[in-house]
Amino acid sequence: MEHVLIVRLSALGDVAILAAMLPPWAKANPGVRFTVAGPPLLAPLFGGMGNVDYLGVKKSQPARDIYRQLASVEPD
Repeated sequence: MEHVLIVRLSALGDVAILAAMLPPWAKANPGVRFTVAGPPLLAPLFGGMGNVDYLGVKKSQPARDIYRQLASVEPD
């Protein structure tokens, strides 16, 4: 299964817009697993989507830790 990692660590509005745009993509691509990485506060916006996971990332972490956290989901 293909795995797409979407990283949105900047503006909260960008993540909110993604929450509205991602469901049609996910529904149109049931064979693709999507992981959204963003502020932990916004995880509830992505609940209930079958092939979408949310990875809470704190920007206050060292860059190396963020990289390890992103790499751990093993995206394509």
